Amino acid sequence: MDKTANSKRLSAAGEKFLQRANEEELENNLCGALLYLNFAIKFNPEHAYLYYKRALLKFKTKNMVGSMDDFTKSLTLDPRVLPFLERARLKSLLKDYKGAIKDYNELIKISPVLSSVLCERGIIKQKMVDLNGAFIDFSNCIDIDPGNERFYFHRASVAYQLGLIDKSLKDYDKAIQVKPEYSSAYFCRGLIFFDLNRLDLAVEDFSQAIAFYQEFRSAFLFRGKTFLKLKKILAAQADFKKVNAILTKRKKSKGITTK
Repeated sequence: MDKTANSKRLSAAGEKFLQRANEEELENNLCGALLYLNFAIKFNPEHAYLYYKRALLKFKTKNMVGSMDDFTKSLTLDPRVLPFLERARLKSLLKDYKGAIKDYNELIKISPVLSSVLCERGIIKQKMVDLNGAFIDFSNCIDIDPGNERFYFHRASVAYQLGLIDKSLKDYDKAIQVKPEYSSAYFCRGLIFFDLNRLDLAVEDFSQAIAFYQEFRSAFLFRGKTFLKLKKILAAQADFKKVNAILTKRKKSKGITTK
């Protein structure tokens, strides 16, 4: 959001305090940055960008209520894309999915061809189990940007939930075609093959997922389960051992001791 987006221009004092706020933020002094923004707003109480900027800083300091209030104030003064987007994301983070959808709807009215916004709305709809709505949003994303592998990936996930197994597999195929190293797509397609008892194909996909992401714990876990079904006990044990090794490594990286 451009600081000049408002019809009102910043006063000389406002410009000065905003510059100081930006400098403090660069030094990671968020409290100082907020202090100077408060001064800027005191001299420019009707400037939407200042509230938007302060909302972002409040979010960084975990002040979610204050952040929400400032996004709302910014939108009241000047309804633009970025404040709607950030407020929608904040509402989603706080699990206010209905509120998030409302903001995404307003966003799409302003800019209907933002595929990334449609995608985010689709993800929220999927969380709300509005699967048909999510499927439509992801399909519209693909129409706008058919070269984005994420859109096929998300639609594949919804298609599977809708029981459209063939459609789901085709979308995972397309996601992999667009991005051949897409480890998550291999993994999710492998899960479908696992459920369908097409075990050799499941092993292939889990192995591909691991090839592109060597620390993919879930892929090792499900490949191990698949090996068990195939009576390949030693291979299964090796994968389960790898699962434990990855888990131990992650715990150590977080400072968690294991007995």
